[in-house]
Amino acid sequence: MMWGHGGAWMTPAIIGVTGLLVWVLLLTAVVALLGWSRSARSPQVRAPDAREVLDQRFARGEIDADEYATRRRVLEDR
Repeated sequence: MMWGHGGAWMTPAIIGVTGLLVWVLLLTAVVALLGWSRSARSPQVRAPDAREVLDQRFARGEIDADEYATRRRVLEDR
């Protein structure tokens, strides 16, 4: 069966390319879904805010009570 001037080879070529594109799209979708599901399950790590850093420094003894109080007031005034 021939349609137009393309000849009999045109239809199998189009079907082959279309089939290849479908497989590429399916594999891309699967990889994207796996990546998304892994990132959704992993815990989100956040950086400590300034107050937490100040509390940690005071707890480790890096700053004394006076410096802690001064810096805490500065943070609260912002």
